[in-house]
Amino acid sequence: FPINVPVVFIATRSDDLVHYNCTYNLACQLAGTRKNKEASPIYFIELDNAKHAECTFTDQIDQETYQAALHTIYKKHGLPYIQ
Repeated sequence: FPINVPVVFIATRSDDLVHYNCTYNLACQLAGTRKNKEASPIYFIELDNAKHAECTFTDQIDQETYQAALHTIYKKHGLPYIQ
């Protein structure tokens, strides 16, 4: 996987399709391979109540967390974002 590509993992503790720990462990393993200074970061967004693939519309708190985290990442990488 190219080290110059930032990666965002999104996991929810209520996911019954892809277990939270699987996503977390994968993110940690990939982050562990990016030790040099040229590597782009690995981000992990943790949600609590949304189901798989529903993080943007089922739980209000998760929706706000998801949007705030993504727009913070967008801002950091010089992409259009919402304050």
